[in-house]
Amino acid sequence: MKIINLFNLLILTIILSSFSTYAVDTLEYENKYLAMDNYFLGTDSNIYIDYVWDHSISNNSLIGKSLSSINVENLHQDSLLRLILLSSNNSSNVQKLKMKFLTRLVSTNRVSNRVTLLLLNYKDIFEKIFGESIISEILLRNRNIQNIYTELGQRSNTPDNKEIKNIFTNSPELRNGGIKLFLFCRTNRKFPCRFLMKNSNNEVVLDSTGEIWSQKALASSKHDYPFNVRNGNTPTGIFKINSVMPKANRKLVYGKFRRFILEFIPKSKNEKIYKSYLPSSSLNKTWWKENLIAREVGRNLFRIHGTGLRSKDVNATFYPFVRTSGCVAQRENSYQNNKYIDQRHLLDTAMLSMGLDNIYQNETKIKGLLYIVNINNKEQEVSLTELKNIIQP
Repeated sequence: MKIINLFNLLILTIILSSFSTYAVDTLEYENKYLAMDNYFLGTDSNIYIDYVWDHSISNNSLIGKSLSSINVENLHQDSLLRLILLSSNNSSNVQKLKMKFLTRLVSTNRVSNRVTLLLLNYKDIFEKIFGESIISEILLRNRNIQNIYTELGQRSNTPDNKEIKNIFTNSPELRNGGIKLFLFCRTNRKFPCRFLMKNSNNEVVLDSTGEIWSQKALASSKHDYPFNVRNGNTPTGIFKINSVMPKANRKLVYGKFRRFILEFIPKSKNEKIYKSYLPSSSLNKTWWKENLIAREVGRNLFRIHGTGLRSKDVNATFYPFVRTSGCVAQRENSYQNNKYIDQRHLLDTAMLSMGLDNIYQNETKIKGLLYIVNINNKEQEVSLTELKNIIQP
């Protein structure tokens, strides 16, 4: 069997990356993940695989340490596949892990969405390790998610202006109140997006001058990775807004204000719950399906936040934003005599739009939905004027 060079594999691994299998509360997961900064394995090998996967380029010494510490018996199947990739310079270990994976596959006769998507993202590599016929046989066991993956690659995921207007105007009213936040972006995420908002009465939010409220934001991966990989661009589709973080910690990275918690809409039969938030005209469209793929490969820890980091390149198309590892970024800090506290403005606008006083104690009551839509491929930031021309009669 041909063993792929570790350095080249790790470069490709980060570029095409896959995701966590660990199904825990998002806050619990984040706490455990951040504890890995001390290189302590702890009790959960699956979270440690996530950590090593994310840091394998910046800290190659971490790879050997992790491989010797991993309890393979506790690994989920997709974590086992990623361990195979990380172990590619050790042919005997690859063979053992390969047999462990296949033995489990035979005993369960089940291929999860996450395993399927990982195999699709690394199909050429895994065909060299397992053989083309075995990979083809495994993929045949899960056609549904494979069809969505293929569909996204074959069709445009950018709705036309009529559909964009429908998304903003005709998305169903939320039964239990809450805001609807809309983020309209370019396909090239290096250009700033723009927020619009509807209040808990499903009315367009206006600013103090009577103009439609809007605010710039960025949904761009600092690694230039696509939506379906760990640390990639924020995927299009619908997220639940589920309150804010308990406190504004790690201020250098996340800024001085509490960050919004974004969560995937839970999976349901034929995505009935998800589709209940779509206008009827979008049911057969693909613009929202990036979100499903990102959910099924196990992406997590999406937030809306500012940052204490500085935007250094004044010539960047996104200046003065700081790109993230998948979260929606807000401007913060002072640049050229302008002081930005966009996260503060967003928190206040969300509370007021829910009929709440904009005070610290009410931030945890913020809830609703976030719709992220790529509107076109223009090479410029999204403006309010452009959006008004689309959504207004």
